[in-house]
Amino acid sequence: MPLPLHIFEERYRLMINECIDKREPFGVVLIKSGVEAGGEAVPHMVGCTAEIVSVQRLEDGRLYINTVGRDRFQIHELHRDQPYLRGTVEMLSLEQDSSIATIKQTYKLRKLVRSYLETISAVADTDIDPTKLPEEPLSLAYLGSILLQVPSEIKQGILGINSLTELLHQMGSVYNRENALLTEMLRVGPKMQSQSRNLN
Repeated sequence: MPLPLHIFEERYRLMINECIDKREPFGVVLIKSGVEAGGEAVPHMVGCTAEIVSVQRLEDGRLYINTVGRDRFQIHELHRDQPYLRGTVEMLSLEQDSSIATIKQTYKLRKLVRSYLETISAVADTDIDPTKLPEEPLSLAYLGSILLQVPSEIKQGILGINSLTELLHQMGSVYNRENALLTEMLRVGPKMQSQSRNLN
């Protein structure tokens, strides 16, 4: 998915300018422990490359960049020889097949994502067309992971899955839970509003 970034720290200016000069992507990883600014952080070992697609340079050296997430990678070794964190990584492929299990999981996930979007659209009063979901399993899986409004740790678990069938299955489980939570929130919401009015 697209990821716009404001690059202002000196170490990241150095990193991004090097990536631009070499026409290389950089890695985006979720912090597992520590802090990102003002200290050392330990990242999760699976991340995603970010391809820089546009750059806006400011006079003071800051940059606004637009990136697009591309490929997953596994970190094998971390290097702290530069102001920014580096690593030895291996690119990860996603095991894909056209088995009956994959087809079934795709069908289930499409129904769950559609229900999720319909509920979000109704609650937020926004115009979302849930009927235009991808038919292709991988595209549906990627879109489904983008749409999920869940904690980053849950998405990190999804990112680490290496089988498309398992990815579809696990995402279906998450959507099942999220749809149930949304339904309960909608059920309880009107009751809470009614109680509030009675107390006033």
